[in-house]
Amino acid sequence: SGGADSFTFNFVNGGGDFYGDQWDTLGGIAVPGGNDTFTVNGSIAVAGTGFNGDTSTVNPGEAYAGGDDTFTVNITGLNIEINCDATSVYDQFTGGSDTVTILGGGVSVFGDADAVDSAAAFIGGNDTIVNGLLVYGDCGNYYGGIFTGGSDVLSGTSSVHGDMLAIAGALSAGDSVQCGDDNISA
Repeated sequence: SGGADSFTFNFVNGGGDFYGDQWDTLGGIAVPGGNDTFTVNGSIAVAGTGFNGDTSTVNPGEAYAGGDDTFTVNITGLNIEINCDATSVYDQFTGGSDTVTILGGGVSVFGDADAVDSAAAFIGGNDTIVNGLLVYGDCGNYYGGIFTGGSDVLSGTSSVHGDMLAIAGALSAGDSVQCGDDNISA
């Protein structure tokens, strides 16, 4: 499994893409995510800067479990995106119970993943996200498959979605959605 890594970023007009455990799970070998800690400070000047707590993609044929990651963010400059566990999920996935605290700056947070594919069996983690600009408790876009949302505690400054942003495709007979029991505040 992934290690319990600790990352500290003190940006001066910087940015980029960062992964807690691995960029991808090529070859069908999924390494479970570790319980990582991210501290992100400073000025962001690179458009599209993003942080993935565990991995980028859960590929077809893989089963993946995200770690219980912790993010503390205090930034200025351009907005950033945090995917607490993964960016895209194409197969079996269980999200970690992550904690994200935003002390300053524009941060969009996906509690588990940005996108869930129609072939996925997705179980969201029980995440706590405090003070995000845009907050999605479990995922951004759901394209079908089996979706079980986590029971999240969420607060945001602009837009907060308990389970997902949108059902982004036509659902079929085998698809199912079970939303989590979320606690949402402004």
